[in-house]
Amino acid sequence: MAGWIFDEDINSSTVSKMSSIGVIGKHIKDDYAFAGRDDIDVLRFANQVKKTVLSANSKDFLRISSTELNNSFGIWTVSSDDSDEQVDMVQKAIAITGLKTKNSRKGKKVDIKHSSVTVTYARSGKSKKYHI
Repeated sequence: MAGWIFDEDINSSTVSKMSSIGVIGKHIKDDYAFAGRDDIDVLRFANQVKKTVLSANSKDFLRISSTELNNSFGIWTVSSDDSDEQVDMVQKAIAITGLKTKNSRKGKKVDIKHSSVTVTYARSGKSKKYHI
């Protein structure tokens, strides 16, 4: 599943671990030298290169408007700082939601917590919660 950009809140070493579960992407800082940018700029850049953003900080993307989200390839946030936990949580979220392709992730915000996954649909504003 190519098509991901890992933001600065995801440790660089996590990128290779994610590839072991088929979540293949590039790090915003290490691969694109796009560090220190505002979250909206990260999302817009990800849209230009047609990729989904993965972050370990859900607060970063609270200010994103539904229009920006709807036009994006999605934002996923994982509530863990531990690399192995992040990989496990993302793998479970993909399995539960079925959002495997970048087109299926388009216009959605996915918040992954230890016990649940919440998918918010930009177009309708509705959310669906899954329990892990």
